[in-house]
Amino acid sequence: MNVWTALTITLAVAALCSAQSATELAKRFDYDGSAPLNIEKLSTQHRGDVTIEDITYAGADGKAVPAYLVVPAGKGHFAAVLWGHWMMDGSPYKNRTEFLDEAVALAPSGVVSLLIDAPMVRPGYKPQDDLKNDKQDIVDLRRGLDLLLARKDVDPKRVAYVGHSFHAGTGGILAGVEPRLTALVLMAGGLDADQFLTSQSKMAVEVRQKHSPEEIKQYLTANGASNPKHYLQGKHSPLLLQFGTQDIFMTEEDCREYASIVSPPVEVEYYEAGHELNATARHERIAWLQMQLNLKSVDWKAMKAVPEIK
Repeated sequence: MNVWTALTITLAVAALCSAQSATELAKRFDYDGSAPLNIEKLSTQHRGDVTIEDITYAGADGKAVPAYLVVPAGKGHFAAVLWGHWMMDGSPYKNRTEFLDEAVALAPSGVVSLLIDAPMVRPGYKPQDDLKNDKQDIVDLRRGLDLLLARKDVDPKRVAYVGHSFHAGTGGILAGVEPRLTALVLMAGGLDADQFLTSQSKMAVEVRQKHSPEEIKQYLTANGASNPKHYLQGKHSPLLLQFGTQDIFMTEEDCREYASIVSPPVEVEYYEAGHELNATARHERIAWLQMQLNLKSVDWKAMKAVPEIK
């Protein structure tokens, strides 16, 4: 693809999206917040004083969302974190287990956690286009937020979101449509989709080798509402963006370009790591959440023992 072709495609997509305000785009992710959550507890386990409940609740269109609810000992007023996993092919953690150990280690700090499975990793998932996946995931996350805020032991002024890779992308949308969040951490993802036209990352180059400019244009046009940049250029809660400098999905230049379009308040950190990030990123992520959620203490020994994902 030459520069002029890329420019033509970029302008076409930009024109389409500029015709719709972020507010209009956000309406695609509206849902009925009054619908019953229909929470079902499937099993319970304990790790010390921390309780892990395997549950389902009613998400988009009333479909059951598998989730872990991690609850500390005591009566609260707890902070809360909603967690979204990555979708790395071949990883045993491409589901709600990715952040489970991290959530358990954070629980004694006074944090209730909800960790959901994305639609694509649930039993019986039937393939659908990416925009429908994103819509379903966003509504499922918002319903998860409803669940957390319905708990009498949760402080509604201290609720954060942490999303990795795929869930950093949907998290970027969530930042723009969900004012109830106190803070968000977006890890190794959520880039401006238009950057795939010019990015020199390994994945972007392979996409341009496999698909014609017209195919790429059609895809970006059809999925324009899922581009997180439209939701991060307006008002949102404090953000922490974490990127790996050796990520196969995005170059450091891609990340810096993306970070430059995100409106404040935002902090950006880079790590000598791949798409999975590393223990340093986890430490800084938890320290940032400690400040944003006003947590009195963190068990750093337990946090250091959390295994790194692959």
